[in-house]
Amino acid sequence: MKQVKTSKEEISNPVENGEKLSPNGSKSVVDLQGSLRDFVLPIVEFLGILVPGVVFIFALIPAIIVPTVNVLRIIEGMQPKLPINSEYLLTIVLSPSVGTILLLAIFSYVFGHMFFRQDPKIPDQQSFKKVNKAEIFKEEGPVRMCEAEIEYNKTKKPKIPADEHNLEFPYRYLHEYLNDRGMKHLADIVPWEGNNPKSYSKRTKHFINVIKVRLEFLFPYQFLRIQRNEAHVRLMSSIWYASKSLISASIIGCIIGVLCIVAHMYVSKSSWPIPYIGSLVLPVSVLALAVYSKRNIESFLHYQRIREVVFILEAAYFAKKIKPEYDFYEQSLVIQNKN
Repeated sequence: MKQVKTSKEEISNPVENGEKLSPNGSKSVVDLQGSLRDFVLPIVEFLGILVPGVVFIFALIPAIIVPTVNVLRIIEGMQPKLPINSEYLLTIVLSPSVGTILLLAIFSYVFGHMFFRQDPKIPDQQSFKKVNKAEIFKEEGPVRMCEAEIEYNKTKKPKIPADEHNLEFPYRYLHEYLNDRGMKHLADIVPWEGNNPKSYSKRTKHFINVIKVRLEFLFPYQFLRIQRNEAHVRLMSSIWYASKSLISASIIGCIIGVLCIVAHMYVSKSSWPIPYIGSLVLPVSVLALAVYSKRNIESFLHYQRIREVVFILEAAYFAKKIKPEYDFYEQSLVIQNKN
């Protein structure tokens, strides 16, 4: 069977090459799918960036700002001549103007974008360690503690490339995992094997990215499902990073709150009722919520990433069945000549 490379026109305009995209042969279905994708994806990405940023910025108010305002109040009481206006700062936060809201929205987007662009590898590592625990050395999942990894953890000088858990995405033992789960048709797509060090150079994120690009060209509507799965992972990863940052901020807020209470007790010579107790309760509450959020995400994120890659491989496999003339997961995209 002869293979020839596709031209840009054949890929970008399959209708003009004789493929029916709707029952009446029109482009309406593809146009609708493309319009839906172009409308939905930017919104999903925007919200995926904005939501963690909003959570982070507004959680800073009880975690840091309130204790800081109370400290400023005490300083004002001790030194009235100092140019400090703690009430003005509190008013800006609790009764914001349109300009303040706009500024907070900008900061939320900026911080959210920083969280969104962080590598999901680190929360994935924490999730893997949490969901496996005692089973961490078993050879079951796509991340395995096999000979190379065990040797690395003991000597740091393995005979073949390794790290602590080999949690690079897509995972090193993905081929073996799919085979063990009875999905040989998907395992055959993966060009590397965890038990074959010579194939490690083929393990790359671009392998998955290339599949997604090709699916987007030919099946834009179905590609939305892939984007949805990826958006879930990105959103949870962003919230994990936001929660981690809030934990640090809340600890600082707790320290400020304790100093605030102690300082007021010293100045007022009174210990009851406990003054400015909110300066400690609020950051402690944010700390508890941030820890809960972080630990909760760690309980399922690793499974979500496995689900994501399996979904992409199955989509590519099924797309190959529908359009056998296209190779969705080969190193070079080719179209088979049936003549």
